[in-house]
Amino acid sequence: MRHHNSVFRDLLDNLPWAVLDRLVTVHRADHRVRSLTTRHQLVALLYGQFSGAASLREIEGGLESHAARLYHVGGRTVSRSTFADAHAERPIYAAVSAANINDITAAHAMPVEAGATYVFDLGYYDYGW
Repeated sequence: MRHHNSVFRDLLDNLPWAVLDRLVTVHRADHRVRSLTTRHQLVALLYGQFSGAASLREIEGGLESHAARLYHVGGRTVSRSTFADAHAERPIYAAVSAANINDITAAHAMPVEAGATYVFDLGYYDYGW
């Protein structure tokens, strides 16, 4: 029987893994990491995004159900507690929009709190906001 890659594998094949590996090395992102590497964390997060998972527990369960095939996409199963520890003090809000939608549209919809730090990938021209 002929082998067919999964859609998830095809999506992951489009990522610049060499760039990720270089950045992980430069920033020592995996220094002292015992079980959940940056690559495995990214694969798990992308799985959660593409599968529509609403919680870390859903991501954990979904990855566990595909444990035999995760090797082929460069992933692995992850326990919820390890995943939660890896995401302590991480962004609490993120928005990804289509390329033809101005980023300020998503920024207006996001909750803004005094004293919080916000990071955007493009500069905004709405200085009054």
